Amino acid sequence: MLKLVGYILTLFYLMGVFFPAILPAIVLLISQMAGHTAFAIFSLLIARGLRRSANHFYYFLRLVIAAFATELISALASWQLPVIMPERNALFTYAAGIAMLAGMSMTVGCYHDLVAHVIPADGKWDRKTLFGVPINPGNYRISPIVGFVIGLLSMGIAIFVTVYFRFSHGFFGLLFICVSFLAMRDSDEQQLPRFPRSLFTDTTSLLRTFLYVVSLILVFALVDLIVWRVASTYSFTRLAILLSIPLAIVLPEPTKPPGTARRWLTYASLPALTALVTIVKWIVG
Repeated sequence: MLKLVGYILTLFYLMGVFFPAILPAIVLLISQMAGHTAFAIFSLLIARGLRRSANHFYYFLRLVIAAFATELISALASWQLPVIMPERNALFTYAAGIAMLAGMSMTVGCYHDLVAHVIPADGKWDRKTLFGVPINPGNYRISPIVGFVIGLLSMGIAIFVTVYFRFSHGFFGLLFICVSFLAMRDSDEQQLPRFPRSLFTDTTSLLRTFLYVVSLILVFALVDLIVWRVASTYSFTRLAILLSIPLAIVLPEPTKPPGTARRWLTYASLPALTALVTIVKWIVG
């Protein structure tokens, strides 16, 4: 149900991007807010999915494939139609978020190894985990200093490509995924009693997520005011991100993990929605 709401909000946002000339200003403003909320919903789903995914590399690879497919459709729309895409699609940001978290995990984990010189007693180099993101994929044994450098490079590259290529929501979006992942770590508490199928596993993770997200929004609002000396409409509409948290509480999550067909359908949703709106734009001119 939460994903369905995210798809609807995404479609509403795309309508604002493709048809700005025929929509009233207030509708365009709400459309932009819908885009922020949809981004936050799927970011929270990404953060929770990373906790449950058995293979983070495949998770990353599927997102990258879907991101390039969506970007190809967007490029065709911008080429053939009077459409201006303000940013690269959000799937790139989600993939960069996974790379950022993997780099963070490797950097901190290898730093601990450098300090403690810890080697498994059985001689095996099984995957090591920090915040739920495994490092050394494929169980390859590398020295801690090499892993430390690779982790820093992964984080740096994730930040660079997000900012340079103007991924959706930029550096803010990248940090939003990271803080959501860190905030949603499990605890020993029971699930939310009134919402057993909530995206949040317990009250502590819910409150922690809310606190982290509010802090992040306030920091970037202050940067807009102090550094850039502007209070833009974008800063105001970004507050809509907070709507994702109550939606993630009340809207139920599936009890069973998705099958292969449903999983790929999820990744194909944004390319399909973008193609749908492009076709409508092309028909109506």
